[in-house]
Amino acid sequence: MDWKDGESSFKKAIALNPNYADARILYSNFLKIVGRMKEAMEQDELALKLDPLNISCKAEHGFTLLFSRRYDDAIKTYQEVLKMDPTNIFVLSNLPEAFHMVGKYKEEFEAWKLYFTSSFNNFMHVFDQANAKADYVSILNLEADTLVAQSKTKLINPTEIALIYACAGNKERAMDLLDRAYEMHDPNLNLLLHPGYDSLRNEPRFQALC
Repeated sequence: MDWKDGESSFKKAIALNPNYADARILYSNFLKIVGRMKEAMEQDELALKLDPLNISCKAEHGFTLLFSRRYDDAIKTYQEVLKMDPTNIFVLSNLPEAFHMVGKYKEEFEAWKLYFTSSFNNFMHVFDQANAKADYVSILNLEADTLVAQSKTKLINPTEIALIYACAGNKERAMDLLDRAYEMHDPNLNLLLHPGYDSLRNEPRFQALC
């Protein structure tokens, strides 16, 4: 990826129309990918000031809060978005990790269930197999295993499954999926700064992948 020219293009777009909120929020996403969280937050704030009712801007702001490890603020922002847009896939896909990072595991489980059953409704899922004897970690591992099996015939980005394994504490399987993501050129692999991968950062395989 040509990060230098990519940033130059964002800056040109903003210079042409400084009041275009969407350009600023997309630039914010770029800044998060390269680890410049303070600048990403500044672009978020400018975008929301320009267009405070823009759902995409608010959702992206939640993502910046998540990447900045401000988890409670991210959850609050995501929940505000869902009140306006209950099916917002971008928010639904990131809310589970936010709950995970603050130890709200019951809420995390329900958020994973909502995201995968609504976004991957052509897949079989195991969330309803939860019972008094099966803790949420076991169900998350089983869900990830089930998705891996189905990925042989159906398309799903490996990073989607890697995050489930990571949140379930299954580091080896998470790394297997991230290695597969590298081989497949998974477009979400540029988000390795995602806090959902924090448990993997000291792993030699993760560092080699980075």
